[in-house]
Amino acid sequence: MLAAASMLTGAPSAHAATLPSPDSVFQSWNDNFLVTGGNTGTYYTDELKSKGTERAGTWIGALDILVADDVYQRTRTPTDRQRVSDLVSTFLNKEGTNWTSWDGWNDDIAWMITATLEGYKATGNTSWLTTAADQWNSTFNRGWTGDGGGGIWENDTDYSKCALSNDPMISTGVGLYEITGDGTYLTKAEQIYAWMRGHVVNTSSGVVNECVAFPNGKSGSTTVQTSDNAYNAGSWIEAADDLYRATGDTSYRDDAQRTADHFMNNVPIVANNGTRGSSYQYWLFKGMSDFCTDANLCGRYSAYMNSNAAQAWSERNSANLTWNDWTKPTNDANPDAFEMNGMVALFQVLPNTAASPFSGDYQIKNATSGLSLAVQNSSTANSAPIVQGTDTTDGSTSWSFVPESNGYYEIKNTHSGQLVNISAASGKPGGLAVQWPAGSTAQGNDQWKPVRNADGTWSFYNRNSQFALDDPAGSTASGTQYEQWNPTDGSNQRFTLTSRSTGAARSAGTGPVRSGVAGKCLDLTGGNPANGAKAELWSCNGGANQSWSLAPDNTLRISGKCLDATAGGTANGTLLEIWDCTGGGNQTWQPYNGGYRNPASGRCVDDPGATTTDGTQLELWDCNGTAAQIWSLPGS
Repeated sequence: MLAAASMLTGAPSAHAATLPSPDSVFQSWNDNFLVTGGNTGTYYTDELKSKGTERAGTWIGALDILVADDVYQRTRTPTDRQRVSDLVSTFLNKEGTNWTSWDGWNDDIAWMITATLEGYKATGNTSWLTTAADQWNSTFNRGWTGDGGGGIWENDTDYSKCALSNDPMISTGVGLYEITGDGTYLTKAEQIYAWMRGHVVNTSSGVVNECVAFPNGKSGSTTVQTSDNAYNAGSWIEAADDLYRATGDTSYRDDAQRTADHFMNNVPIVANNGTRGSSYQYWLFKGMSDFCTDANLCGRYSAYMNSNAAQAWSERNSANLTWNDWTKPTNDANPDAFEMNGMVALFQVLPNTAASPFSGDYQIKNATSGLSLAVQNSSTANSAPIVQGTDTTDGSTSWSFVPESNGYYEIKNTHSGQLVNISAASGKPGGLAVQWPAGSTAQGNDQWKPVRNADGTWSFYNRNSQFALDDPAGSTASGTQYEQWNPTDGSNQRFTLTSRSTGAARSAGTGPVRSGVAGKCLDLTGGNPANGAKAELWSCNGGANQSWSLAPDNTLRISGKCLDATAGGTANGTLLEIWDCTGGGNQTWQPYNGGYRNPASGRCVDDPGATTTDGTQLELWDCNGTAAQIWSLPGS
């Protein structure tokens, strides 16, 4: 079982730190604690490998495995996925699959369920899903009672219901609901959450207490055991975020933020003063990272998390290991892997602040079929299937990447302005890909993590399910609908990206520039090429007054003239017109986020208020990726 952690408040280190890579921090931990190969399997040790190779088991072993899973979630490499598979396989071989038959601690079992369920997501091993579901149901059935208003006992003989035994059961219940589609898991997860919120959590301050205790027995009066530690806070943040992602209910988001803000504002450096067998910072920062990703708030917590990472790194020993007290130099002669995993895990979940590698529109071609990612029949309708097909000129096989948070993106169709989305927010393998407008109720089913593979191709992983965008069974048939599937590293989950503006298989042609507002085009008013003629919105008609070309110098041209920001203006609301081509910055238009951006102003071509009124003059406005700023390549 886990014991409560005492947290110290300390000032962040004043010195500037150059942080190492997450991979190097993880490697140092593995060098000292990971056993691989041989008849014993793959596992983390309960002591330094230089002292011996005793295996860390039960809940401690499970939490060590989850650090390795976070590495895989960050990198998505075959090597890191295989490590997770080997760790979970060894764990189940040693611990069996019926933990409730011998372990009376429900919090222990909740973490074992978590590691097994994550192993299933990484590998698709359905027997692991079966084990996780069976043990979740057994734990809930024996642990949930109406005593004290509900909640899951930590251990029946200890007469307490704690954050330890309830929070991770919420998260795993949500996970099982998403994967199986069985709504009873979600109902029970929300039931546990409501009890925690009403009995353990201070909903004014965000403090997550330890337990509801029954000092006079199960049927007696209750008392709240107060606490304010990182483990309870982190597991609560994680539980609230999982429900927010699954339901879209912003009250869960608000609860997560309240607790995350409480720690950020009151505990500058998170330091656990325990030794062997304890490590609690990990789950605080894991919860904070997952929450900020789903709520698009990583900018709020990034500095706090990096400050803690720098402080932890500054207290490392000569083996580049740091114990759980991040305010003192590491000095433990024989720690276990668990004591040393907090810093390692934090480095894996630090928010990704790298600049986007994407600009403009792309053809996305499957490596198995050689066909393009497309919207079926160039549809603009909600729920139209995402399929593979031959390349087109109408924008339905062109896509832009809209950055969200922590390395995730929306994949937006140029023609429809809608996003690649998994139907019904399914977390199941085989969930179908469709298009849907931005702002889906369920968070994450329209967000994808693009990962560059070693061969230069890209794979895309769904935020909600963690599964990969997949060409089913490696089909080569045009019209095959895409789905999500457990990662396999196969070529049917790999794609080549070709920029439409810099290296396209087809270049921009001459013809209409189509708006994201259905049926409308960029138009030269009255077909009159006189200087100062307005660039306007008009119903698409195929006429010469809508025949544009994108020149190599990134000017948009019509009738020998250029699209121009009036008088070199750069402010929001600057009107667009036609003028003699001058080479000025106010006539440069780069394909950007499904439309056109003027580098001189940093603003985009905009249809004011997304109006459908013919004759509306276009203008510059802050780039926002809405339908009012979607414009196709000429002739697309």
